[in-house]
Amino acid sequence: MLEFKNFSFSYDKPKKKAKNYLLKNLSFSITPNALTAILAPNGTGKTTLFNVLLGVFDNYEGEILLDSKNLKDYSLKQKAKVLGYIPQHFESPFDFSLLEVVLMGASPNLGSFEVPNKDIKEKALGLLKNLGLGDRLDSKFHSLSGGQRQLGLLARLRLQNAKMLLLDEPSAHLDIANEILFFKNVKKLLESKKTALINIHNPSAVLAFCDYVCMIKDSKILAFGSVKEVMNTTNLSLLYDVPLETFTHNSKTFLDVYKGMC
Repeated sequence: MLEFKNFSFSYDKPKKKAKNYLLKNLSFSITPNALTAILAPNGTGKTTLFNVLLGVFDNYEGEILLDSKNLKDYSLKQKAKVLGYIPQHFESPFDFSLLEVVLMGASPNLGSFEVPNKDIKEKALGLLKNLGLGDRLDSKFHSLSGGQRQLGLLARLRLQNAKMLLLDEPSAHLDIANEILFFKNVKKLLESKKTALINIHNPSAVLAFCDYVCMIKDSKILAFGSVKEVMNTTNLSLLYDVPLETFTHNSKTFLDVYKGMC
């Protein structure tokens, strides 16, 4: 569904001979109906990669294929029907309510002057109630907590019904209970033939919730594969340049993040 072929990106001007590449020669494919994590140290280019997929930058080298079609051949309207996105932060110059923000998810599937009908509004209401936000429908979006905003954006994503989900550190502001709720809902989406790619900074969350992981370090892929194969002591210690250790309990793998302090 989503494939990177020798993908490279630099913020330098296209004609510059000696470029400083943020990402260099990445080649990997996202497995359909699964949750794949991009795991990398801060400043490595995780969000930049998402901005390329969303069309913010198109001056990359190599190829990106979405449903076997070159990403550059998609119009913004076509892309919005295939790609759903939850950003790290959502700010609006307008004073939208939570319900109004969620209803924006229906826009890619409506005509130019069409507005959400009763059925779409009922679906939006149901999604918000399932996420524990049924009593905040009319609350101004900017007045919500960071965690409530992210859950609201998840409801918007579900209403959009895109096939490929891009999640840019979506659980950074969530407490443990809401993080579990968030990922349970993402897993439900995967059951309905969706595919998700997530930027995430917490290796423990990758171990708990993700199926595959792509580790990026020094602009290149350090390791790529299933979480069981890739999330090990050696790779994680190399990725972060600190001594980390994984251990197994009741057939589940966990990370000792404090080993480097002892």
